[in-house]
Amino acid sequence: MIPLQDLIALTRAEDSFAAVELLCREPDALLAAKAFGEAANHFYWKEKDLASSVMLGRSGVQHALTAIRRDPGDPVALELRGQAKAMSYNLASFTWPGWDEPGIVIGPSDLATGIDAAKTNLRLGTELQKGPLPMSRAHWMLAAQELAAGKPDDARAGFAKACECAEAVGAQADRWLSVGFGILCELLDSANSDQAKRALTQRMEDVEAHLKPSEDGEMFIQQIQTAGRVFGKGIFPVPT
Repeated sequence: MIPLQDLIALTRAEDSFAAVELLCREPDALLAAKAFGEAANHFYWKEKDLASSVMLGRSGVQHALTAIRRDPGDPVALELRGQAKAMSYNLASFTWPGWDEPGIVIGPSDLATGIDAAKTNLRLGTELQKGPLPMSRAHWMLAAQELAAGKPDDARAGFAKACECAEAVGAQADRWLSVGFGILCELLDSANSDQAKRALTQRMEDVEAHLKPSEDGEMFIQQIQTAGRVFGKGIFPVPT
């Protein structure tokens, strides 16, 4: 197993492709996939280096999927696909401007990468027959990316699917989070009358009231409010 610090040092001293090349030489594809994920996470969270994180995340997903040279039902093949799913989810999350993450600047190419990664995560979740809660979060992530891409109708439909999946297992906090983001899609519609906006605002207050008692409630409320500030004020230019 190649130590994380070696990958970090190699990326700094040479380039991220050097780290990719080194990991692709690792005979254990599953260990390599995990190392790709750890390195991508490090560069995002610890160094705020989105370019290196995206490079390593994309390479990790590709390596995990192309390394599968066995029966798709083989346990190792399934675990590799699981690693690819996890990395694609993180890649979609890291490239979503709605977090307003300090130190992270997201450009149009990052957003294009993110929506593709969100689609990959959803596809792999379906293929791996993940349960309702992981699928709820997969639908939520794609809907969030569609919201950022200026596709509010698609986003609203995705948040509705996320809500249905969460409700199927009684995950009420996740359900109300998706309800809130669906309302946010409507609030961001400039065609709404003042009366309609007041009604939507009241519905959002109801969402917050349902979220507050839950363990993650305050965090989810903050997510909705932050996304509202990001997309409502136009601080991220939506590609045309």
